[in-house]
Amino acid sequence: MNRMLVIAAALALVAGDAGHAAGVRDQPWPASQEGLGLDADGFDSWADAQASLPAQVKVTPPAAGTPKALRDYSGIWSGWMCRARSTDLKVAFTKIGPKSATATVAWAETEAARGSATVPLSLVGDEFRSGGPDVLYKFHLRAFDDVRAGLPVMDVMRVQSDGRSCSGILRRERAR
Repeated sequence: MNRMLVIAAALALVAGDAGHAAGVRDQPWPASQEGLGLDADGFDSWADAQASLPAQVKVTPPAAGTPKALRDYSGIWSGWMCRARSTDLKVAFTKIGPKSATATVAWAETEAARGSATVPLSLVGDEFRSGGPDVLYKFHLRAFDDVRAGLPVMDVMRVQSDGRSCSGILRRERAR
């Protein structure tokens, strides 16, 4: 009887963790997201250091037949995320497929607080998401933005496993 209770408790704990992880993955974009990037210096971070992608990062052009909505992700993007634009960000979408992509994300807050990671992404609805256990990235291309006169703009959001998140905005630095 005690063994069954222990097993039931363990299953409930695992189910609770799965529910928490799913909730983190499905965290909605903040209401303030659509207003980001509309001021004159909207894509400049205020971080104390600049992010830099590893030298070996190379963008592979999308395969023929890749839908335009996905091809538009390809390239190198730069901007910021987090409160007070405290994190400088560069993202290279290095490989785009019909349901997945690969991106290298580089960040910097200070000279000591910087790094990069290559993350596999899955297409979920109209956004690409990473699926790591500790940090989730979400990327979403904006529709034509008449304030920016057609400048390619991408929303970015980082969600940590404890539910803390920050979001920001990127502009295309270089196309495919």
